Amino acid sequence: MSVTQSHIARKLGVDQRTVSIALGASGRVSEKMRQRVLKTANQMGYRHNRLAAGLRGAKTNSIGIIWLFADAWAGDANIALNLLQHAQDNGMQVYQAQLPDEDERIAQQIDEMLARRVDGLIIQGSRRQLSSPRVIEKLKQAPMVIAVCPEELDAFPGDTVCYDRMQAIEQVVDHFALTGRKKPMFCINMNQEHNPPKFETFARRCQMHGMVHPDMLMEIGSLGSAEEYGPRHARMLEMKFPDNKTLLDSVDAIFTFNDIGAIFLMRYLQDRQIKIPEQIAVVGFNDIEVGHVWKPALATGNRKREELSNLLKQMLDTRLENLNLPYRRETVHMQFIHRESAG
Repeated sequence: MSVTQSHIARKLGVDQRTVSIALGASGRVSEKMRQRVLKTANQMGYRHNRLAAGLRGAKTNSIGIIWLFADAWAGDANIALNLLQHAQDNGMQVYQAQLPDEDERIAQQIDEMLARRVDGLIIQGSRRQLSSPRVIEKLKQAPMVIAVCPEELDAFPGDTVCYDRMQAIEQVVDHFALTGRKKPMFCINMNQEHNPPKFETFARRCQMHGMVHPDMLMEIGSLGSAEEYGPRHARMLEMKFPDNKTLLDSVDAIFTFNDIGAIFLMRYLQDRQIKIPEQIAVVGFNDIEVGHVWKPALATGNRKREELSNLLKQMLDTRLENLNLPYRRETVHMQFIHRESAG
């Protein structure tokens, strides 16, 4: 008869939940209790090989992924899901966690993964999050770490991939200049920590092309829900430019760092009888499906999700084969996709 967690719990005189947590479920038990459960499970033949490996400090054939899964804007959850599928296809157990914002909560998530004795961690985060001393302290305890960040990380204890947006922003501005635009405007929420560097890159590139003007930025405020976020772009544009003459005198191209906002802006401009791209060019970002079929088709930013997924899978396989390799530093550059709305 197969040994179950209930058998182990009865043997130790503890409840089954304690055994389940010690064997990898979510929750906390003392290290002393975890070792008792692992030892007893090994002695009783419960999933013997894997647990014996864990007791010896060898591989447990598992990884942890800490990622921003709940993200309706960028759509990068598919990257983590591709990694999960790749790991499972190779017989690995995968533990997932939603990336919190606060450093201390990120450290707690790492602790949860370490308690499961994962062979490695893949973590997405901002420069602020992944440079936090508290987070770094915890990551140093992992057998291996691969981090994905929109900026380069200094002295990071693991492999890193810079998921760079800035080259795509520069390409958008270059396109505006090449097609004769003089007054491009950037629409973005400046309260988010990722976003001020994006506008700085936009403004710097505009200055290089001599396209500096008073209305280079339209601040759209906090994101909110998808239902509220898109219409806010239109409301902010209406507040800033209540009549067509003022708008057309002030702006000839709009770059919003989100396709949802860009589509709402296009619809609003069309309702005001403004021609896209003849009078105002529009560019979004993230390459969502509806942008392909919109009229005119939405120019956007390609996040290179497939390229990043493949790179991370390759880095994971290589690192798990040899933990002693030097740390890798890679960059994936997003790219401007020209379509009709950009002119």
